[in-house]
Amino acid sequence: MAPKHSRLAPTPSGLLHLGNAFSFWETWLAVRASGGTLRLRVDDLDASRSKPEWVEALFRDLEWLQLDWDLGPEGPEALAALHSQQLRLERYRQLLKRLRDHGLLYACDCTRRQFREASPTGNYPGTCRRRNLPLEDPEVAWRVRMADAQEERILRYQDEAGASRTASAPAEDFVVRRRDGIPAYQIASLADDEADGINWIVRGQDLEESTGRQLWLAQRAGCSGFLQARFHHHALLLDDSGSKLSKSKGALALSSLRESGVTLAELRRRFARWSGLPDEAAESRELLLQAFSCKTGLPFSRE
Repeated sequence: MAPKHSRLAPTPSGLLHLGNAFSFWETWLAVRASGGTLRLRVDDLDASRSKPEWVEALFRDLEWLQLDWDLGPEGPEALAALHSQQLRLERYRQLLKRLRDHGLLYACDCTRRQFREASPTGNYPGTCRRRNLPLEDPEVAWRVRMADAQEERILRYQDEAGASRTASAPAEDFVVRRRDGIPAYQIASLADDEADGINWIVRGQDLEESTGRQLWLAQRAGCSGFLQARFHHHALLLDDSGSKLSKSKGALALSSLRESGVTLAELRRRFARWSGLPDEAAESRELLLQAFSCKTGLPFSRE
């Protein structure tokens, strides 16, 4: 396989929490152990959910974690001037255009309340599929017309070891452009990964459905690089109730951990244990990367 090229992709919609940090740790380990390249990509497309203080906190947290990267912004100013997703809207529009040219998109003016009333499962029931609303109409979302046959929604990809896996794209016609005109996460993430040549994608197990959706889109939009990427879906960190850590649920923020006296050395030992590595591996960068390479069978590259 080509050298790993991966990314850290935080969203500045709140403070980074322990689960975010562990996912970044897993990505950083794999890339640094193999001598690959790591990009910082801040997923800030939805400006309404981003606050300047959260952007600043994001960079402080990454600095405290000592997770370095090779490409991307070094701070909030560089992000705004050169690297914001707000500057890549034409990239996302081009991907949407390819899907539209293939006849895969239709307009939908249903509200969430309307389709929840029409569907007991809460999934979109395809109400607007045959209405032929113009895509240019204001205040309409764009949905993809998913295949009706289940076998057409089964996608193959490679995991971190190169083994063949399958992902299932959902039957629901999901949104690729919101009612306010903003491209959906699935479009922006796929377009950026393809343009940046990302070939190693680390995600939590809760994003396996996103992998299926993006593989389905990539197959139809001709995103050949993304289709050749390898994926690692790591186990999630859970709270005391057994639910995944989440910004929206007020998961413990890294800033709160620091203020409570948790040290980086202690956090590294926790991460090492969660990654199946011995505590002592966290004592130095080289020991850590060697232990990770030994555990995964991936070749170790001294930097």
